Amino acid sequence: MCFATVLNNSDKFSSRSEKSVFIGYSFEKKAYKLFSLESKKILFSKDVTFYETVFPFKNKSENKDFELSFQNTDCLNFFNHFPDDENLSDDPYDDKRDKEPKGSESIDHSSLRGTENTGFTRKDEVGHPGESAEATNDEEENATLEENVNQSEGDDNYFNEFNNMFNEHGDVTPDRQSTYRTYVRRSFRKTQLPMKLSDYDINTKVKYNIDKHVNYSKLSTENYNFSTNLNKIVEPKTYKEAVKNPKWIEAMNLEVEALNRNQTWDEIIELPVGRKAIGGKWVFKVKYKSNGEVERYKARWVAKGYNQKEGVDYDETFSPVVKIVTVRCLLSVAVHNGWSVYQMYVNNAFLYGELDEDVYMCLPEGYSDGKSVCKLKKSLYGLKQAPRKWNEKLTSVLLENGFTQSKNDFSLFFKNKNGIFIALLVYVNDIVITGNNIQAINEVKSFMSSKFLIKDLGKLKYFLGIEVLNSGGNMFLTQRKYCLEVLAEFGMLACKPCDTPIETKECSAKPDQVVVDIPLTGITNYQKLVGKLIYLTHTRPEISYAVHVLSQFMHSPMQSHLKLAFRVLRYLKTAPGKGISFCKGNDLNLSVFVDSDWAKCKVTRKSVTGYCVFLGKSLVSWKSKKQSMLSKSSAEAEYRAMNTVTCEVIWIQKILAELNVEISLPVPLHCDNSSAIQIAANPVFHEKTKHFEIELFFLREKVSAGVVKTVKVESVDNVADIFTKGLSVQEHNKFCDDLGLYDMYKAEIKGECSEG
Repeated sequence: MCFATVLNNSDKFSSRSEKSVFIGYSFEKKAYKLFSLESKKILFSKDVTFYETVFPFKNKSENKDFELSFQNTDCLNFFNHFPDDENLSDDPYDDKRDKEPKGSESIDHSSLRGTENTGFTRKDEVGHPGESAEATNDEEENATLEENVNQSEGDDNYFNEFNNMFNEHGDVTPDRQSTYRTYVRRSFRKTQLPMKLSDYDINTKVKYNIDKHVNYSKLSTENYNFSTNLNKIVEPKTYKEAVKNPKWIEAMNLEVEALNRNQTWDEIIELPVGRKAIGGKWVFKVKYKSNGEVERYKARWVAKGYNQKEGVDYDETFSPVVKIVTVRCLLSVAVHNGWSVYQMYVNNAFLYGELDEDVYMCLPEGYSDGKSVCKLKKSLYGLKQAPRKWNEKLTSVLLENGFTQSKNDFSLFFKNKNGIFIALLVYVNDIVITGNNIQAINEVKSFMSSKFLIKDLGKLKYFLGIEVLNSGGNMFLTQRKYCLEVLAEFGMLACKPCDTPIETKECSAKPDQVVVDIPLTGITNYQKLVGKLIYLTHTRPEISYAVHVLSQFMHSPMQSHLKLAFRVLRYLKTAPGKGISFCKGNDLNLSVFVDSDWAKCKVTRKSVTGYCVFLGKSLVSWKSKKQSMLSKSSAEAEYRAMNTVTCEVIWIQKILAELNVEISLPVPLHCDNSSAIQIAANPVFHEKTKHFEIELFFLREKVSAGVVKTVKVESVDNVADIFTKGLSVQEHNKFCDDLGLYDMYKAEIKGECSEG
């Protein structure tokens, strides 16, 4: 419902507005396209007053043969009528206020309210002949308002369809009461294909199909074969699914043979009195070669270690795991020097560790009589102490071969002798090896094969769920397969994509758009979704800030947080193959960008730190995290952020020194806050720094020692902004390019990586 202003009216007693219905936009002029309810003609106007909750031809009936009747439409009361003025709120911004406009000179209120005695009944109200049109309209309007509250923000249809999986029946705890938030009103209209396609037989009725965002046309032949083969096999989740495929049955038989061959258990006995047997589960995984072909079907019998009791079944459990920043640094150095990167896999790695405790476990499913148990002699996957025992065994073997264990990352081993340098990364039983001498690398492989049962997987292609693509000497890391699996798991393959992972800010809303933010009663699925998004940040730094926001509410999520999580999934659908790149450059020097958003958290008023570290042109480290202390000013928040990234730079510098990489000092530290730069550079006490403690002297010491150097950068050029706040589409895309994010599946490569 709307009213178009009548211009150039010679009669001053005539109406100054024309009652109309909005039907679209003009393609020939900058104006709204309206249908006049008075003249029954199409008109165009720029000066229009809209009433978005009033629908003159609203029809609840599902009868497709419904025909609009224009009879007496100019005298209908399309607004809520409140007979008692005392029911109205005195607050002009109360959401219970009537929707009737006041003070508008273009509306004749007497004609709008004089419809009680018209006796007119619309066609969709035939079933209630005794009711007036006004009463029926009130009921419809109340039903519409109820629907708006139930759907909260009314985001997209997919949110309502999958909302039930994040809610469970039960009472909400008192400390998690509903809160009120404001949102921008969004349409409740269901999307559908154009009518012109209704007569055609098409493959899908989905408007935003995933096929529009997934293609392989930009890939080379080698990368194409690898990517397509990667998605052809679905790994079973349970034993019942696996026994239907003879290949998985063979894999389970091989696993049991390996357990017997390595003497994993002493004997099969009855469970002693007073002891409880640890259960187990089959886990199935497909191992791929470097060209994407299936290397083998792997079935692993895993112990349910969560049933173990500390002090009875195990003592110490800690085992180091390689940091993802170390992996990026090593790959960046390998790409810069033109080294080949290889991958190895240790079969039944945990079986090489000896157990000191008495541990009883159930026999593998499919090989058990239901009564007997086995007493373990060696460690097994899933046991609390298994990773520690395996790491001790592997470390002793590598030290025997002449490797040196890193003091900064205990999963990094390196050997530098007679100009031959070899680096080796360990993540449980996955090993990445590279160096400047292929013959020396092959000798290390042979030595490892003599100690363990090793599978040589060739060049690095698939590591920790990360796909590694090579093009023209450059390397690209992406989690496309994992991203598509997450979208499929949460039913978002057909969702409408969006251009940014988070909105720029919380938009203001009109009084009638205030809705209740309801707590989620079933938080397990929310935690599962956020956990998967955290893993995606290994190759998708642009979603770090949105995931950082979601991670703060793991134990008390609300409906608004679930909507934000769905928005991140919608953004990921836009380019599931996007990832970070490692490109050849002229040097391997560090450069840092840092930023903070002062008092960002509305609850604690703490600031957010965001930074990114580049090694040459390659992004190797980034973070988006809320600061642990309150800051009294934006300069203090920026200064604390500079302290945090300085610690990261010092650690990365030590890792690079072990990799035989010499970087030039001082490292440029780009910041857009002049006050923070002056505090770091000038050794004097300012009025705003009297309460500073150790962090004040730490950063000044590193600046004076020549470790870092503060550099002023404009805010529009500070790429670290993407880790502290939501950005517009243009700013977001610009910073993604600055971070070196590319999608080899979708877009052409830009910049230095375009070669080859």
